[in-house]
Amino acid sequence: MGQQPSQPHSSEHVERGIAAISLEQEHRPLNVSMRGLANDILVDHIFPLLDVRDIINLRRASFQINCLSTEGIVWKRILKRAHHYLPPVPPTSKYSLCNLSAAEAERLLTRAVSLHDRYDRRIVRPLRRWEIDAGRTVLDMALLPGGQYLVASVADQSRTRFAIDLYTTDFAYRLGFPVARYDVPSRAFHLRTKYMTFRGRPGIAITYVRRDYRRPQFAERYGNINSFPPEWEDPRWRRVLMYECAVVYAPLDALETVCEDVRPMCPVRLRVRAMPRPFQVLAEITSRSRMSNAVIEDDVRGAPLLAVLKHVPGGDRVVYKNLDGGAGTTMVCSPQPDYQGLPQSIMAFMILPPQNQFLVVRRASPAMDPDELAQLQDLGPYYFAELYDIVHAPGTTLTRTAVSRSAVHDSRGNYWHNVWLSDPGFGPSPSPELERAPQLANMKPIVIYVSAKFSDGVAWDIVRPSSDSASGIYRYALSEDEAFVPIERLDSAIEDLAALFEHRVLLGSTRPLVCNISRGGRRAGSGGHSFRISVIRGLRDRCLLRYEDGSVSMDVDDGEDESQSDAQSQSDDGECEPAGDVKVAHFELADEDLREVSSIAWDETIGRLCVSYSRHTRIAVFDFAAGASTLGC
Repeated sequence: MGQQPSQPHSSEHVERGIAAISLEQEHRPLNVSMRGLANDILVDHIFPLLDVRDIINLRRASFQINCLSTEGIVWKRILKRAHHYLPPVPPTSKYSLCNLSAAEAERLLTRAVSLHDRYDRRIVRPLRRWEIDAGRTVLDMALLPGGQYLVASVADQSRTRFAIDLYTTDFAYRLGFPVARYDVPSRAFHLRTKYMTFRGRPGIAITYVRRDYRRPQFAERYGNINSFPPEWEDPRWRRVLMYECAVVYAPLDALETVCEDVRPMCPVRLRVRAMPRPFQVLAEITSRSRMSNAVIEDDVRGAPLLAVLKHVPGGDRVVYKNLDGGAGTTMVCSPQPDYQGLPQSIMAFMILPPQNQFLVVRRASPAMDPDELAQLQDLGPYYFAELYDIVHAPGTTLTRTAVSRSAVHDSRGNYWHNVWLSDPGFGPSPSPELERAPQLANMKPIVIYVSAKFSDGVAWDIVRPSSDSASGIYRYALSEDEAFVPIERLDSAIEDLAALFEHRVLLGSTRPLVCNISRGGRRAGSGGHSFRISVIRGLRDRCLLRYEDGSVSMDVDDGEDESQSDAQSQSDDGECEPAGDVKVAHFELADEDLREVSSIAWDETIGRLCVSYSRHTRIAVFDFAAGASTLGC
């Protein structure tokens, strides 16, 4: 049968159909797409309205935005208007704003945002783990801030040849590789490094201390001196030993030429192979006495300065010299007036270039073993900090009186094992174009960290910069009216627990780490000295973080009302109160990554932790902050 013709719709049916369609379209979501927007509209009008987090989230859902986010102009515009506290970069033209690549600009911003967000968690896990093959056993390490370079003291398998190697970690590669080597006659320890401009040429300065026999024939009689730990000292050996503190310098332009990604047969690569080694020795200080705590600053009243602590039986002293040449000056600290009858030694010191002074932490106590001092609670030891003016008198020894002092801390037998001073980052910014404000206005506090014999954990005190309202110049000052490092002693019933672990601080002005090292896990043998890390914790002190940019989110995922916590942590005059301001983050690493460790280094500016091992030549690198997606490093 044929199909019946359809009946014509009445006007009522038509009106009801139109109403249903209109109602359906009213509730149907609009089919909005950015495909119709040109790239220049997105770059010039949409991206300026977005923050770093917005771009990161949007490019996961939009292929167009993902492609545009690899353009350098997007990130450089954010760099110009952003208020994030950016990681430092090497002070060369390659890292100027005009020459900065898109990946490097993105990496600066994503690290700045990611580090703030991730460090505030209770449990912090690394985003990625990768390794650097050093080729030799790493004995000590130091990281330059920003993540571009790593310096290591290395030894061959037989422990007879030693060197200082320089590695690059973020230079257009996912993995690090060595770029320069400086051979040293014996093991180099107390390694420190920083960016420094020497005679108008930016570069990397490395300070180290080494120990050797004064004469070669002593090695056959007394054995291998490199098998002893750096802290080892025996007064009977002073006549046969020699200590040397040296500064070596490598210009950055020579290092960047080596790092350029060119083909092996390119003329540039052939010229690089013919280049002399980039290291230059700037200064050396030798002594029969043990030396430690070498520090360097590139602008102390217009001159670069090296200073080192020399441990002398009659009293410790500071030796310093100008890197431009000339003999050194020895400074002897005058006794603290209240304890002139007690021997006084220096625990730690640092240079304060803005005010041409030394900050010194000293101890006054009888010349006794720490275990014997613990029984004499009425004889200290006593600890205090002092400021000394830097006076140059080449070739002479000066006895100086402190300009100002802190209050004296009576430890009552709670002997201090170690004292660390954080580096607030003096000197000009490595990249002034990327600095959000003048350097003097951003001076960070100096943090004094202390580990004691009968205390569990680490105590710290903060020396804040303050400005004179008339001159506007920032200075660090000490006051005898304020308590100095109030460290608490464990109850006598449980004070033996403090002997189970050694606490080591990985320094940072705002984000330090504390490592609990098992005393039973220390090893010394043919494989070298090693230790086992039980726990790594990060300290989050609001009093320190407030010196960074407040525009970056600092939310804590602990269920606490942040506004209430902030209200409790600020007093009426705006200063931080010590109680309730500190939170602890647990850094979670695999157990096998914390065994047989030979050295460990931390860069708080990018959230990078490097761990070397005594049994093999690999360096494990843990990144706790995100980097650029294109490099993934």
